[in-house]
Amino acid sequence: MKSDHKSNIEARSLVFKFLYQIKKNKTSYEELSEMLEELSDFEETYTEQDDENPGNQLSPAARFVAQEILKSWHHQHAAFNEKIRKLSTTKNLDEMIVVICEMALSEHSLGKVPRLVIINESVNMAKKYGPTGAHTFVNAILDKAL
Repeated sequence: MKSDHKSNIEARSLVFKFLYQIKKNKTSYEELSEMLEELSDFEETYTEQDDENPGNQLSPAARFVAQEILKSWHHQHAAFNEKIRKLSTTKNLDEMIVVICEMALSEHSLGKVPRLVIINESVNMAKKYGPTGAHTFVNAILDKAL
């Protein structure tokens, strides 16, 4: 399925929220494996309208991109996390930054989006969601990692 820039941005935003929630809730990898096998939690929580989220309307293209990123993350997150931590000069990384960088590495591994686009979109996400200065850190890590 072909996706456009808007669908990719929409997908990244939803994947970020989903993965950050997992980290924040300290969901175990066994539980996560079950969730990602079906992707039902992602589908129900982030793509379908309900009383709690009446504005959820994820396009089929964005849904496809989100699923691709999540599947890649699921299979490689431990290696991505290790790579990010090795490249970092900081021992106590903010989990938001880790999630953004893991997502970028996941998307890059798919080979469908240029490296500089992934870095730029990740920096924008860090500016929007991360702590002050997070975008600089994300840019530096991804410049080395990708």
